[in-house]
Amino acid sequence: DDQAETVLMRLARGSGVDGLAGMGAHDPSGLFLRPLLPVRRAALRDWLRARGLTWVEDPSNDDPRYDRVKARQMLGLLAPLGLTIDRLTETAAHMQRAQITLREMARHLARSDVQADAGDLILSPRILRGEDDAARRVLSAAVQWIGNTPHPPRHAALMAAADACLAGEARTLGGVMFLPGKVGARLMREPASATEVLPCHDGPMLWDGRWKITAIEAPSQPVQIAALGEAGLAQCPLWRETGLPRTSLLASPGIWQGDRLISAPLAGFGNGWVATLTPSFESFLLSH
Repeated sequence: DDQAETVLMRLARGSGVDGLAGMGAHDPSGLFLRPLLPVRRAALRDWLRARGLTWVEDPSNDDPRYDRVKARQMLGLLAPLGLTIDRLTETAAHMQRAQITLREMARHLARSDVQADAGDLILSPRILRGEDDAARRVLSAAVQWIGNTPHPPRHAALMAAADACLAGEARTLGGVMFLPGKVGARLMREPASATEVLPCHDGPMLWDGRWKITAIEAPSQPVQIAALGEAGLAQCPLWRETGLPRTSLLASPGIWQGDRLISAPLAGFGNGWVATLTPSFESFLLSH
């Protein structure tokens, strides 16, 4: 029932393949699982009643202010036209199979038209123009991956930023900077958006959603991970030798002890710390 309601709401919003694929059995992060997604609501209640079990109803399930409640009420009216719960969930299954194919196409395109440079992505004009679904999928995923955002950017805003970049103008969208190049553009993390401060503990740590930080030896005193910033870069005399743009390094991970920089793995100052990307952009494409 939830799946059918989701598909109906997204159909009303003009969603494409990804939207009409509905909900998956788990979200991309793996934090949420939906093992009862294919079970009808009435069947679940019957199962509980047969065992003398009760449940708690969410009052919002009957609140007509919510779109989901409106969709639930509309399903009964649409059923005589053949737009049943079973038909809508069947559509979601078809779209999920199409989604897998499109993700593979996007990954194949990214291998030829995207160059990864540390945490930045250099995109070809074809990707920026969004010539087809695969190109638009790569462009959207690039912003989501670099910006560490749970949802893709809105299509109109995405294409406006890409068009401006093709015209030679820099833009910022979703915590990501679009910088025009001689051919295509470089997308990088916006330093002002890399605000996470993460206390260090034993074992690998994930900072800013995609940097896995590992210490070769456990620190003897408390330290924390935060963006390198201007203060950190000033403590990295060899940063130019990395070949990475200054702005990219400002948003890269630094390991701090108070105001003293202990390590900047991407700025030529490893000092016993390693920063690796996880997931890679290619892996991210297959799950988003």
